Amino acid sequence: MSKILKVINPWGSLRVGDTLEASDDCGGYTFSSQDNVYKPNKNGDDFYATSSLSINISASFAKELIDNGYLEEVETRSNFVNVFTEIDTLIDKYTHDLTNIDKDMINCPQCAKLERETVLTNLITLLNHLKKLKK
Repeated sequence: MSKILKVINPWGSLRVGDTLEASDDCGGYTFSSQDNVYKPNKNGDDFYATSSLSINISASFAKELIDNGYLEEVETRSNFVNVFTEIDTLIDKYTHDLTNIDKDMINCPQCAKLERETVLTNLITLLNHLKKLKK
């Protein structure tokens, strides 16, 4: 099962959008929240209230909640993108576009073709400069 489960139907004290995270030992899932409220009184006294909620459920119970439509698994993706790999990909794409510019823009005005050629050349130059910054 996924490391994060999202509430899609209210259940217990949980609201739609709340998330439960897998415990380190993957034996279950945990939700916790804490709200601090400040309200001034008419007398000028301050009133503070803190409410906290902590819910722990087993993996098997989480599976039941998923099957019954209360929770759904959240697909976690790596947010890491290797910039230099992306630069290489873009350089290849722009170089391909530049070499095929005559074929791709056969029915376009010469000024549009020249503008696209200039833009692609400048992008390739910029990306090659950024690529050189890798150390």
